[in-house]
Amino acid sequence: MGRELTPEEMIEYQKQREKRGKEIAEMLGIPYDTLLEIEQKATEEVLSDTSWEKELNEKNKRKAEIK
Repeated sequence: MGRELTPEEMIEYQKQREKRGKEIAEMLGIPYDTLLEIEQKATEEVLSDTSWEKELNEKNKRKAEIK
């Protein structure tokens, strides 16, 4: 992935992320807090969906048995 950010870089990253998030919320016409809630729900949904992983494991198991 890359190196870890220094504490100073992390602070700057968070500031820039918040600034951009507020700009996006304004463009969408919704409060920034609402945008954060939507983002959090989407992240949780993506992280909780492991069906792709189960399908891949099954596919790999079938391939391994064929050989």
